[in-house]
Amino acid sequence: IRLNEEEEIKLFDMLFPKIKARSICRYTSLQSLFAVLEHESYRMCATEGMNDVEDSMFLWNKLYDEKQKESYLEPYRNPTYIMSCSPIKKQDDLTMWRLYGDDARGVCLTFKTGKSAHNNGFYLRKVRYDNEIIQQLRSLTEYNKGKFSSYPTFIFNYWELWGAFVKSPEYKIEEEIRFAYIQRDGARTPDNDD
Repeated sequence: IRLNEEEEIKLFDMLFPKIKARSICRYTSLQSLFAVLEHESYRMCATEGMNDVEDSMFLWNKLYDEKQKESYLEPYRNPTYIMSCSPIKKQDDLTMWRLYGDDARGVCLTFKTGKSAHNNGFYLRKVRYDNEIIQQLRSLTEYNKGKFSSYPTFIFNYWELWGAFVKSPEYKIEEEIRFAYIQRDGARTPDNDD
C-alpha cells in the first residue's frame, strides 16, 4: 500500500498535530547567537550532524531490519534539516541550560510561531517519544506472511518526515519541538532564494 502524498500528509497530521503554541525557545551558545546576528539568519542542522547520530533513524531501526532499510529507505533519502526547540515553559530550565545552552554559558532565544511554519516542506511539531506511535506505525509496516514476505505492506512517501519526529523515550525530558525542513525532489533548497 502506498498512499498518495496528500493522504499521507493527512495521516501524519493526525498522528503529529500542528502545535498551537505562539512561542517556542531554543538554547544555544553565544557563538551561535553572534552568527545569527551577523548573517541575519538561523541555520538548521542536517540530521547527520545531530548530537545523537541515530536520531533520524530511531523509528526506522524499530520498524525495519538492515536489508529492508537498504531496499526501501536509502534509495529515496532526501535531505532533512532540523532546528531543535523547546516549549516556552522550558524557557529557564536548568537541565536544558546545561545540555544545550553551552553548559549554562549560552543563551535561550525565543521565537514566535505562525501559520507559515507549516508550509512548503517546513514542519513544526512536537517530537513523540512514546511506544504507542511505534506500535501504530509498525501495524502499517508489518510484512505479509507467505508468498510476498519480502515486501512491506505499507510504503512511506515521506519517511524522513516521520523519522524526524520520533525519538527514543530516553530523551522525553527534553519535550522537544522540532522545526524541520524536508527537501523533496524538485523542491526549493534552503540556500536558494527563488
